[in-house]
Amino acid sequence: MKKQNEVVTVAAAENENVKKVALTQGLRRGDTTIDEIEVFRPNVMSLKGLKLIEVLSADVNAIGVLLPRITSPSLSKAEVQALDVTDFVELTTAVLSFFNNKDEMETMYA
Repeated sequence: MKKQNEVVTVAAAENENVKKVALTQGLRRGDTTIDEIEVFRPNVMSLKGLKLIEVLSADVNAIGVLLPRITSPSLSKAEVQALDVTDFVELTTAVLSFFNNKDEMETMYA
C-alpha cells in the first residue's frame, strides 16, 4: 500500500508542475496538428526580461513572450500570436495558476 501512496504523491507533484491545455482550435505545424499543449511551471530564468507584474496582470505581450519558454511542444512567437483567443485565455489561466499557493487554490475552488 505504501508504494501506491508514493506513486500518487509523485503524480500529484508532477501535476503541480505541469498543466495540460486542450486547444479548441488546433495549431497546424507542417503535417501535424497540435491539439494539446503542456504548460510547465515557470522558473526564474523563464521570467528573465519580463516584469512580473505584467505576467501576473495577464498582459498579452508578457504572456506571449513567456509561453514559448514554458510550453511543450514549444510554441513559436508566431504560433502564440495566431492562437484563438479562447485557447490563449486557457493557456494564460494555466500559467497564472502556478503563481497561487495550494491553499489559495483550494479556497478558490471549494
